[in-house]
Amino acid sequence: MTRPCLHVFLAALFYAGAPETRAHPLMAEPVNHPLVFTFDQFYLPVDPDEHLAGGGHLLLAELNCSACHAAPDAWRPWLAPKPGPRLDGVGSRMDADMLWLFIRSPQHLKKGTQMPGLFSGAEGDEEKVEAVVEFLSASTWDAPQMPAGDAMRGRNLYHETGCVACHEPASDHRPANAPEDAELDRPGNASVPVVLADVWHQDALAAFLHQPLAFRPAGRMPDMLLTSQEAADIAAYLHLGRTQPGNALRAALQIPPQGIERGRQVFHEMRCAACHEAPGSSRVTAPSSHPMRTLRLDQGCLAERQTSGIPRYDLNDLQKRALRLALISLQAGARPDHLATPAQQTDWHMTRLNCYACHDRGHKGGPEDPRALYFTGTGSATGLPGGSAHLPPSLDQAGARLGREGLEKILLGPRAHVSSHTRMPLFGAPQVRPLVDWLLETDKGMPAR
Repeated sequence: MTRPCLHVFLAALFYAGAPETRAHPLMAEPVNHPLVFTFDQFYLPVDPDEHLAGGGHLLLAELNCSACHAAPDAWRPWLAPKPGPRLDGVGSRMDADMLWLFIRSPQHLKKGTQMPGLFSGAEGDEEKVEAVVEFLSASTWDAPQMPAGDAMRGRNLYHETGCVACHEPASDHRPANAPEDAELDRPGNASVPVVLADVWHQDALAAFLHQPLAFRPAGRMPDMLLTSQEAADIAAYLHLGRTQPGNALRAALQIPPQGIERGRQVFHEMRCAACHEAPGSSRVTAPSSHPMRTLRLDQGCLAERQTSGIPRYDLNDLQKRALRLALISLQAGARPDHLATPAQQTDWHMTRLNCYACHDRGHKGGPEDPRALYFTGTGSATGLPGGSAHLPPSLDQAGARLGREGLEKILLGPRAHVSSHTRMPLFGAPQVRPLVDWLLETDKGMPAR
């Protein structure tokens, strides 16, 4: 049987009839590499090798490389992998057809995703994907009862509560802080894609927005302190005018049922459990037999093409260069001396948590001008975007200004729901507790300005 081309089907599903303007966040310009926001923000092709190697260390951490490859002992605290999204109940969140497409080729369904593809199209791959889908689809849940959402309220909330610090602002929403005669520029930094919001069932999406840390414990999507109604409103906005396409490719392949137990076996064979907790089991943290010290720079994930079973991230040239430089430094015995002081550790942790999308510290970070207009506060917004009354506060001397009690209240919560303006999200205690100690140590003795 001649098998249909995956690329053709995906193009037909998502681009036929697409509007020419970015009138909705789902119409953001696609990102053709795994997006690590702070890598794109702070590293450029013109950077010297010694600087770009630091970006490679960031990629090793954010792309979860140590989930499969053991880092040298001195690097393990800094390159520790984060747990992937929880898959319990995924059968109630996505239709099996769309789950099949995502597992089969993550970068084609969700441009910019950090989820690697594991299937190159070799003989038997489609059956393996089908088996994993049957295994995961069998895990269902009783979704919490969410209120009916209002898409217009959701559009305002999406643009005002802080979502656009990382995600794409829509062209049909004008921020209140924008001067009437100003032409709105597109953000220069790429936006974290929200395409999977379109393929999740709307109630499940609302439940996720309400309590994201329950689904993504690593804090990559923080808790924005939304009420259940606000979460339902944003979910309605993200689903506005969208009709979930069918999966003609899966139907055309006519793959016979593979069985749940076969799917469980493939899930573990393909090392999915290195990042994800499978339904009914735990994440496997044991690395493979290829530690970072022995990796070849032209093979595996860094090869021009990956065979089935080798993670395919669709890295761009700058990311490959950075990763190779980082591995060269590790294999030469370099130690993480640039992470030796509390100030350096603070910067590393803020970079991994993407704190710099909203805050500046030491003249680094803060929202770029096109995004800054969407931040609102109680102060005057005169002189935007150069003014600062409307922006998240600088974190200079934050440890001295706030002390342990203040930092823990802000970073660890619990905090009351905020009914208006941009919000300071919660990332979860495991992610931010070290930051409290490092900020206090770094800012010790500094004047509290």
